[in-house]
Amino acid sequence: MPAPSLRTRVRAELVEEIKAAARRRLAIDGPGLTLRAVARDLEMVPSALYRYFDGRDACSPR
Repeated sequence: MPAPSLRTRVRAELVEEIKAAARRRLAIDGPGLTLRAVARDLEMVPSALYRYFDGRDACSPR
């Protein structure tokens, strides 16, 4: 089985970074968690998060 491509590995790492940032933000904001706050923590625009997840409530990456 061939090794995953660099693009695939980088994408997987970014998905994990997004999840970690969301967990940290959830601990701080509780139910007031927003995608905007998570994106701000990662220095991304909020719409960029939708490239990695199907929607606001999705917990599995695309």
